[in-house]
Amino acid sequence: MKKMMLFVGWSLCPAVSFYLWCSQMAVQGGAITLLDISALMGYIAYAFFFLQTAVLLTFPWTEPVLGTSLSYRLQDRFALMALAALTAHIVLFASVYGKLPRGIYLWPAYAGIFLSLLNTAANFGYQAGLFSYELRQSIHKTNGAVFPLFFIHGMIMHRENLFSPFTMYLCALFLLWAALHGALSERKKRLIKESHKIIDVVKENHEVWTVLCEKNNFSYLPGQYAFVSTLHNGRISAPHPFSLTSHPGEKHLSFTVKWLGEFTSTIHHLTPGDHLIIDGPYGQFSFLNYKASEMVFIAGGIGITPLFSMLRYAHKVKSRHPITLLWGNKRKEDIIFRQELKQMTLDMERFKVVHVLSRDKSKRGERGHVDLDRIKKYVDHPFEAHYFICAPKGMRDDIIRGLLAWGVPETGIHPEKFSLP
Repeated sequence: MKKMMLFVGWSLCPAVSFYLWCSQMAVQGGAITLLDISALMGYIAYAFFFLQTAVLLTFPWTEPVLGTSLSYRLQDRFALMALAALTAHIVLFASVYGKLPRGIYLWPAYAGIFLSLLNTAANFGYQAGLFSYELRQSIHKTNGAVFPLFFIHGMIMHRENLFSPFTMYLCALFLLWAALHGALSERKKRLIKESHKIIDVVKENHEVWTVLCEKNNFSYLPGQYAFVSTLHNGRISAPHPFSLTSHPGEKHLSFTVKWLGEFTSTIHHLTPGDHLIIDGPYGQFSFLNYKASEMVFIAGGIGITPLFSMLRYAHKVKSRHPITLLWGNKRKEDIIFRQELKQMTLDMERFKVVHVLSRDKSKRGERGHVDLDRIKKYVDHPFEAHYFICAPKGMRDDIIRGLLAWGVPETGIHPEKFSLP
């Protein structure tokens, strides 16, 4: 119901644009020209630019309803729709006059176009592996100026009739954008004020650290994640998404991080007394959201983190459900939490761990990669089990395709898709 109400509310933005344009055409009378259609495309582009921004600004409140993956997909779709309408707006105008308009009054529009294209390029560059997460996030900071620039452009174009219905519509969306921006800013200030003091930083192996911090009434489900910023020597880092490895019953929070990029490489420099700013929790990747008689956890490398939070919770509540962990790593020394996993196998009689190593020379255990053959070998009731998968995209997609082709119901396959390193 909440999701439907969100979609209805969002769909009103382009619908109102179209209604106001139709009303304007009815008053104007006569044949509809290419310039009229160009204006309509501009109005629709403005509406979709607002929606793109609104998805980001309302993320803390709408993500529990939509989910992380759908939220980001919607943001991308709205951005592409806005750019498509904007392109049509420009092309139709140029086809009438044979050239693009010039003048200082168009500078806000051209600046907005440039920033939109820059952010789109940053998204595709990151997905293609050309840009780092940190670089993409730095570029995304400019995205907040796009909608205000198009608002200024719209007001300039309607400067001779500042009290027309469409001008009121432009102002209403801008005021709503400002209110959302203000609410998000206040939330960020509160999160900084309520930051969590670091208790310890533990080295798990040569490239993985666990950061333990105060809990401060932070409630979450096992398997969820949060956006984490570090507060070190008075400097606040950009937020980065990490799954929690602690379970809700613990007195502290913990995040286990692998050295992958600019942000993660600084984790081991943190010391007790520094603070974490934690925005969350987010995500629906938790076995508590499903009724499963048997569970299969499939991890690739550091993808163990949300699954380990669930395992810790299952261990705490003495779960009697059959649980199989299939965990792929390169070498034996890459395996973290080894002793804790061993204790879990002793305490939970229906829990088994299968390590699959791709580059280890030892002859003990499984070699290669976690795949459908390993699942067939170790899972007792594969078509009744629920599969929770957190792994690199290629491995995750291959496993999902294999499970579906084998006949496992799609409703029993739960991949962690927010896929932000």
